[in-house]
Amino acid sequence: MNTLPNVDNIETKELLENINEINTFSGVHEWEGRVQEETERLRSIIRGLDVEIARNTQELENLRYEQSKKMFGKLMGKSSEEKQFLAKLEEFKAAKSTMKSAIDELQDFMDFTPKTPEQKEELLKELRLHKKELQEKKREITQVVRSPRMIKKQEPVNSVFDAESISRRKAHYEHDSHLLPNETTSDALSRQIAWIDETISRVEVFD
Repeated sequence: MNTLPNVDNIETKELLENINEINTFSGVHEWEGRVQEETERLRSIIRGLDVEIARNTQELENLRYEQSKKMFGKLMGKSSEEKQFLAKLEEFKAAKSTMKSAIDELQDFMDFTPKTPEQKEELLKELRLHKKELQEKKREITQVVRSPRMIKKQEPVNSVFDAESISRRKAHYEHDSHLLPNETTSDALSRQIAWIDETISRVEVFD
């Protein structure tokens, strides 16, 4: 049974702490390469974890097959060796989830960080419009509006962002709209609005 690869993401945490202090366009360009390098490092770890997950899964299947051939093997329940395989697989999967979350956090930061004055202007417009949409939804809930006024969302024409960045930001908004455990719709909207306010404050200071 293989051991867990080194999945320490202290470098990611330190990188996020440093780039969170960035408030200049030149600073973004300076750190962008570091973020890309760290993202690729994490993806490399995930590829290694996928190999270990596949290998351990196959070894577990082989073990179960051998046990099934033994008399009463199917009635004896999980052996200690099988439990070890299952525990290791859960460990690998948890590590992979941690790495994927770290990549998402790094990518999110770059997608919501302007590199030019033009990107800053467009991003602020997008964030403020999305905030209005969320506020309108929250009013519908709290005031029980029968015929709510819908805000028409306008896609930017000739955007200064690449299509992938725009698509990832849309995916972020969609993912954020999902309710957390024991969270009400109103609480979810408040959480999303608070995140947008925080992001707007961060983007506004860029120069």
